[in-house]
Order: sequence, then C-alpha cells, then structure tokens
Amino acid sequence: MRFFRTAAVVLAMPLLNAALPAVAGAATAQDVERDYQLVDLSVCQKPAKAPPPLPAESHRTYNVQRRFVDLDRDGVCEVMDVWVERLGDDPSPGMRSLERSYFRYRDGKWQPFASDLRFYPYAIHAAKVKDLIYLEAPTEVDIGDDMALGAQDFRLLVPAGWQQTVPGSLDTLLLAPFQGQPGPILQAAAVLLAERLEKLSGAEAKKKLKGEKKKIRWLYGEAKHVLATEELVPISADGLPVLPPK
Repeated sequence: MRFFRTAAVVLAMPLLNAALPAVAGAATAQDVERDYQLVDLSVCQKPAKAPPPLPAESHRTYNVQRRFVDLDRDGVCEVMDVWVERLGDDPSPGMRSLERSYFRYRDGKWQPFASDLRFYPYAIHAAKVKDLIYLEAPTEVDIGDDMALGAQDFRLLVPAGWQQTVPGSLDTLLLAPFQGQPGPILQAAAVLLAERLEKLSGAEAKKKLKGEKKKIRWLYGEAKHVLATEELVPISADGLPVLPPK
C-alpha cells in the first residue's frame, strides 16, 4: 500500500544567528523531551520456543531482517520479518517489493498474524494525550535498497488491539490512524532520534551516522511544513535539532 502525506504548506522561518544559520523559534529540545518519550519496543519477553525460520537469502529474496518487538504492548515480543523480493525473479530495478511477515506466541506456539505495518515503527509516548503513537518512516537506508520502498513517506498510527477472526484465518493487529496534528510528533521524533544518535559511539555510530542524520533532517523538514515558527526547535548548521547541553 502507499503512504499518504500529511504535510502541506511550507512556512518561512527567521535566522537565529551565525552559529545557528538555519532557523530557531521559541520551542526548545527540552520542551520536546518533557512532553515526548521514545519507547523501545524491543524491551519485551522472548518466548523460550524459537520462532519459525527466516526466509532464506537468495538472488530473489534478500536484505532479510528480523526483530523481536512488542507491537501489541502486552510485554511479550512479537516477531516481525522484513525483506526485499524480486518480483517474478525479474532483475529490473523497478521490479522489487518490500515484503514482511509477523508471528505472535499464543497457546504455546508461534502463530502468524496480519498487520498493516510496512516496516518497524518508532514508538513515541505523548505525555499530554497519554497515548502511544507509532511512527512508520522507513528509508532506503533502513531496507538496504533504493527501489523497493517506492515513495518515501511516513504514517502515524495508534495500536488498537486485536481483531479476532474466524477459525482458519489470521488474526489482525489493528492500527488506527493518529487523529492529532502530525507536526509535534514528527518534530519530537527528530529530536529524540538526534538524542539517541548522540549517545552512540564507535563502530555503531559510524555505521548509522549518515543514514540517521538524513532521516532526522527529513522528519524535521516534514514537521516544519505544518508547525508555526514559534513551535519549531532551533537547528544547527548541519540541519539537526539543537540538543540541550549534557
């Protein structure tokens, strides 16, 4: 399925000073960190029984990823697998798709389920609305392929429990569209991801640095489309949110 853009009008923003040549407003990263928190979905209980094997890597199926993530927020990990598939084994650049599968542990065994998630989401807790919001914002860096993703876009979703189905069909993890304003959530994601990036070190930081910076700039840019100048956190010369001193 295709993503739908929520951003609309680009707002002009004033310069802060020579040290921060991009923009600045009344908001600060401290404000964002007070109101929003990045939740680690990988903090969950893994069942002792091993899940089904991953799809085998091949010329047709590649860049296979697996993560244990608590998508339904019950404390027990679900499994989400993502990979790139060549359609009909066609080597043409446009004939690639992003595929995924999901499993949850129920009644003593791993069972497949259905979900509308396309990639691993970021989970952001919004204190003011006491809600957990999933931000789905994959890039070509995340999936390791610049064609399978299609148009780069984001979605904001709220986990809404399970839809039980008739015997013989898959249960569905429901995700409702977030009904609030996207701008604050996107800016919060940019700030929180910048903060997480700052904490990385060594080989891990070097591996993720370029791709993560590009994503943070993108999310901030999407927020900039819909937020007023005074709502925007200032950014530095490299386009990243200015974080509070540690």
